[in-house]
Amino acid sequence: MPRVVALLTVLAGLLSAATSGAANVPIAGGKLTVVSKGAAGKAKVVFVVKDAAVAKGPGRDPARIAATLDVAYDGAKGVFRMPQGAGWILNGPRVAKYVNKAAPEDGAVKSSLLKPGALLKIVAGSLGDTPLDVAAAPTGSVLVATTIVNDGEETRLCTRFTGCRHKVSPDGRQRKLVCTLGTGDPDCPAALQACPAAPPPAGGSYPGCTTSVPSGETCTLVCADGYTKLGVTDPACFDGSFTGADTSCEPATCAPLDLPAIASDCVTAPTGSECTVGCAPGAHRTDGGTGDTTTATCTGVGPGTSTWSFATFTCGPDPCPTAPPPPAGGSFPGCTTDVPSGTTCTLACAAGYTKTGTADPACTSGAFAGGDTTCVPATCAPLTLPLVVSNCGTAPTGSQCTLGCAPGAHRSDGGGGATTTATCAGVATGASAWSHATFTCEADPCPAVPPPPTGGAYPGCAAPVSSGQTCALACAAGYSKSGANDPICIFGAFTAIGETTCVPATCAPLNVAHVVSDCGTAPTGSTCAVQCAPGAVRTDGGGSTSVSATCSGVSAGASVWSHPTFTCAPED
Repeated sequence: MPRVVALLTVLAGLLSAATSGAANVPIAGGKLTVVSKGAAGKAKVVFVVKDAAVAKGPGRDPARIAATLDVAYDGAKGVFRMPQGAGWILNGPRVAKYVNKAAPEDGAVKSSLLKPGALLKIVAGSLGDTPLDVAAAPTGSVLVATTIVNDGEETRLCTRFTGCRHKVSPDGRQRKLVCTLGTGDPDCPAALQACPAAPPPAGGSYPGCTTSVPSGETCTLVCADGYTKLGVTDPACFDGSFTGADTSCEPATCAPLDLPAIASDCVTAPTGSECTVGCAPGAHRTDGGTGDTTTATCTGVGPGTSTWSFATFTCGPDPCPTAPPPPAGGSFPGCTTDVPSGTTCTLACAAGYTKTGTADPACTSGAFAGGDTTCVPATCAPLTLPLVVSNCGTAPTGSQCTLGCAPGAHRSDGGGGATTTATCAGVATGASAWSHATFTCEADPCPAVPPPPTGGAYPGCAAPVSSGQTCALACAAGYSKSGANDPICIFGAFTAIGETTCVPATCAPLNVAHVVSDCGTAPTGSTCAVQCAPGAVRTDGGGSTSVSATCSGVSAGASVWSHPTFTCAPED
């Protein structure tokens, strides 16, 4: 049986509109060249024909044209597709052009040029999207069909070659087929047959295959809402029939219904199942509807997806009718009646109480749970006041104690009585303090100034001397102050008495011209005699031959010999 020459068909993608019946147009002349270079993927196919019968249909939209080149001989077929899409850069009344720069990796055809009434040229970079086997020379005719689907109209340009030349390279790796002077073929046996519309399975459809399906096209199964697609291979049209399909649509299932405050028997179930929906215990209906329950249906919402569908039915948790009873010393100021579920009632402890615990009671579906807080009486810290003594130590709220003035102190607020009573009273939440009537004390004064030492005085102190006051010792002229601590009045008595004193100053020896005396180094208050030296006479007019000198203070810590005027000079 004669072998059929390779069939190269550039088939555009399916159009949305139904195609009309294909018109077979015999095309004569032309040339077909097929070169297989042996190396994997390396080949070249060129088909060119010049004929006034070349046609492409009336469409002019580049987005709605596609073509297929089929080459067949001796039962071998090659298919070269030019699918609908971006590859078609032109579709006008005089020319249509297809360019695929990614060929042969992304489709066999590199380019095609179609000029109605003049020219058809197709160039491919491989042996076809369905490869053509050119290992053997043809024993009969080589058949070529170019199928063009343009805006829903299908046209077939059909050529038959006889007497083609077939060559094999000396190394056996390269094959070359060259066919020329073709004749028009009105029967167009090379063209692959389209398939009728694919019948979908239950729950599914083939939206891209509603009319005639070109050979080589795959019909993608789309399952309706509420159905799940199973399988991996959709039906593909090949030469008039569908092959290889294992996909189907199975009813989807609804997941168990899970809504706040809702109780139901809506478990995992297939599309179309029904169940009953109601409010959970401790909840009530909130949508304003009547009735305690409603019916839900498992309904498809998308391909492969179903969900439970029902009339509006919402529930909310019941409130707690009243606030929980507070502990002693506490209250729940933010909670009174009809406390909403989910509300936490914060315990507030009254003044004089301390809050303990970590969790306040919370209303959950009409009942309180989880509270561990309470109010514990606060404690007063020991009372500390200036010059006050008491038995007011650490004690709980409500305790009492007695205040009085410390030894050496007296009450200074004008009140009567030597003592008063204090009570541990709350002053804030969790805090208490000792509370009492005004009661202040001040230290007793010293009734008299301390006696000063010889040569000293306390000029800054006068009786009574306030507690805490220091009486600074001042030494008279001719005395020096000794010691560091002056007397201080503390709680009615002086301390440090005698630590400072006044020490008499000393006079240096008396040295006066023509005068002799026994006035040597001596303390303040000492006396000595002064007279003229031998061979000298008194010259100040005084009557006696000697006078008495006294060591007298001239400033604090300093003294000098003091005597009446007494001068002497040598006798003549």
